[in-house]
Amino acid sequence: ALVLNLLFLIACMAYFGFTLTLPGIAGIVLTIGMAVDAMAKPDATRLGLFGAGKQARRALEAILCVRPLTQVRIFSPSQQHREALAALLAPRKNSFV
Repeated sequence: ALVLNLLFLIACMAYFGFTLTLPGIAGIVLTIGMAVDAMAKPDATRLGLFGAGKQARRALEAILCVRPLTQVRIFSPSQQHREALAALLAPRKNSFV
């Protein structure tokens, strides 16, 4: 559902010729956080994340705002990207990768 939301937003932007700006990216990240808050179980503490690039990092930051995660599993073909995202999570309290 989150991927469909993102594809729908991008398709609408392309159709109308809109340009994606930094505030626009922030808005998309906020919709991801709101969607997770609406769809995930209220007591959810684990997250499986597919991908470890820039978008995944922003989505993770948004999700951490609405859920107290205790475990994040990162699935990415690039070990370097996985380790970089895990390093960003390391300082966070109560997060295990």
